[in-house]
Amino acid sequence: MKFIKSLKNRINTDIRIIASILSLTLLVVDHFFGRYLIGTLEVLNIILWTLILFFVMVAASFATLKALFIVAAEISLLIFLAQSYCSIPDCQRSIESDGALKNILSFGLIYIICLFAISLWELIQKNYKEIKNDKPLIGKITVVGLFVIFTFWFIWEIYLVTKPIISDLCVYK
Repeated sequence: MKFIKSLKNRINTDIRIIASILSLTLLVVDHFFGRYLIGTLEVLNIILWTLILFFVMVAASFATLKALFIVAAEISLLIFLAQSYCSIPDCQRSIESDGALKNILSFGLIYIICLFAISLWELIQKNYKEIKNDKPLIGKITVVGLFVIFTFWFIWEIYLVTKPIISDLCVYK
């Protein structure tokens, strides 16, 4: 019980010190900046939001790219197989082999998407554990929401890069 009371007193003392420093800082800033205080605070707010967005974007892109690198060999193999098939002359291909390539591509892409989603989910869970025990709910929701938005944005960019490669294959023309 003594430990809890001493800890509570220590926290109260720390909060008073932080509040005093913050008040003194605002008074000094108001004295030196005067009417420019609001503009300065707006600039600082924009800088802080930019930094938060940058760090969340970097974390989301690292997680997405790491999950992509896990499935990169499978994607490369499918594209290589399909492009090699398309490079043979038309007279050596048949309707059955075109259908077989379409089936291989379809099931291969389903497998790759599932593997990518599983590995991305594991990485997201790992990143979420870092902020799971944070107290402020609004900050946690904001960071997780931004992380999800940027993750979907990077997935969309990956789709935009791979779509022309897949749709340009000979079996889809």
